[in-house]
Amino acid sequence: MEKPSHQMSNGVQNGVAIKMPSEFLQSNGYHHHNHHHHRHHQENEKPLLPEYWKTLISCLYLNLVSFSMCYGVIVAHQERPDRHTHPPLPDLMDHLPFGAWGTQGTEACTMILSMTFLPLVIAHKHRIVVSILFSYRTIMIRRFCIIMATIYAMRIITVLCTALPVLPPPSECSTIELDTPAKRLKIALLVWMKSGSRLSGIKMCGDYMFSGHVTSLTVLNLFIIEYSPGRLFPIRLLSTAINILGSVLMVIGRGHYTVDVVIAIILVFVVFHYYHSQASIYVLTKSSEQLRWFPFFYYFERNVCRKVPNEYEIPRILDALRSIISQITGKRQQ
Repeated sequence: MEKPSHQMSNGVQNGVAIKMPSEFLQSNGYHHHNHHHHRHHQENEKPLLPEYWKTLISCLYLNLVSFSMCYGVIVAHQERPDRHTHPPLPDLMDHLPFGAWGTQGTEACTMILSMTFLPLVIAHKHRIVVSILFSYRTIMIRRFCIIMATIYAMRIITVLCTALPVLPPPSECSTIELDTPAKRLKIALLVWMKSGSRLSGIKMCGDYMFSGHVTSLTVLNLFIIEYSPGRLFPIRLLSTAINILGSVLMVIGRGHYTVDVVIAIILVFVVFHYYHSQASIYVLTKSSEQLRWFPFFYYFERNVCRKVPNEYEIPRILDALRSIISQITGKRQQ
């Protein structure tokens, strides 16, 4: 019997080697599956582009929203209810001891987590190729700015919508003349430059729903957990403990109602995990169909073709600067 003229492919059935026509395999999607797998593998091997302009836009977005939030806090402070007309709401903190150092303790916890997150950004492993030298770091910074700014934008809305009664004594409010827009802008700029810290000497009231301090604290904690390597589990555990401690100190220091702290934590968890879930879905499916309602998210994440690996090393900053300078001088000589 003559052998068929078309190509045959090897296979095994019941322990016996057989040959199947390549046309049969192609018609059953075998080659299509291999092609799809190969294409998906190539996409995962693509380098993560730094896209510095997007990182710059996200930083500007965060600073713009932060300043707007400071101005909104000034407006809420000016329109705060009278404590004698509207008594404070009953709260869980009424059963806790008061500590005047509570708010400062929360700010200290935020500073500790900031100093923990900063080395993670600096030490994130880079590659030899200069064009993608800071790609992982820029993605981390970009996501941090977007998530933080988005939650702050939500806080502007909640602060201006409803004015909760001023907290009971010994909580105090600064007496500031805010009768003109110029004075409000001046105080808002001062608060913004101090990052909303109470160490500036200005104590605002009325911006209770929800806590901005606990928002910053929780966002830093979640980023440390998400982008730290698994072997640094004690750091993750310590970060979570500091997050909880800072939230409790905010209530003890009478800086916020308890519900302000709880809502801040829940909202940060929802926004953080929703953003990263959408990013993971986009990496797996490479489909933008589900993101048509989120053009802002799609703009920042469309070129993140794979998961950001949690790999770290001591940064070779001098080598990086030499490479960048040599490339610039080489282009000029050409």
